[in-house]
Amino acid sequence: MIDPRRIRLLNEKHDGEGAVIYWMSRDQRVRHNWALLFARRKAELLQQPLVVLFTLAPTFLGAPLRHYDFMLKGLREVEADLKTLNIPFLLLQSQPPKRTTSTV
Repeated sequence: MIDPRRIRLLNEKHDGEGAVIYWMSRDQRVRHNWALLFARRKAELLQQPLVVLFTLAPTFLGAPLRHYDFMLKGLREVEADLKTLNIPFLLLQSQPPKRTTSTV
């Protein structure tokens, strides 16, 4: 059960067709990740697949290479944990948009 105090809806739009996308950012873990738990529950309720997406920015606040090495090792663990749950993990290399708008 998800504590409703942990949920904050960002818009009033209705659910659409297709996969539920969880855009992983700060919380790069599978366990104890409330947002991922919510996305998984949402996908189950909608009977749609869940996909976890992570966007790897080529530069991030001047982070050194060892930061990226540490992060990529952690993301490999995330991918392995998700695989045991049959949840696909996509890693994209791109500069994320400064602002996102949801179509759903």
